[in-house]
Amino acid sequence: MTFVISGAVHINAAAGNSREMELQESLDHSITDTLETLFVNKSYEIQDADELMADFCAGFCAGQNSNADITVNLIGANYDEGLVFIEVIADFSYQNNNKGKVRCRKAVLLEEEI
Repeated sequence: MTFVISGAVHINAAAGNSREMELQESLDHSITDTLETLFVNKSYEIQDADELMADFCAGFCAGQNSNADITVNLIGANYDEGLVFIEVIADFSYQNNNKGKVRCRKAVLLEEEI
């Protein structure tokens, strides 16, 4: 019985860690792609925070493989200072139907090469 309980605890911990790693990798990749669109490739103009978030969310959602409910929050954006602070929250269910939540935050300084 102890083996079964410890196995279940280990599986739940691993599931939470893998979801957090997936969320963090998607967040890093998506914000990098968005910034490359904005500054490097300049394939189109991003005029305001709404367009920035739309571009970010499109890339972020494309990179998700899990069945979690995702919430993306733009905590702050300052175009004058070039600062963006994004939070991503994933609500999911473990195999035993318990609910879990993973949260990742990223602050990004937008810089354009001269």
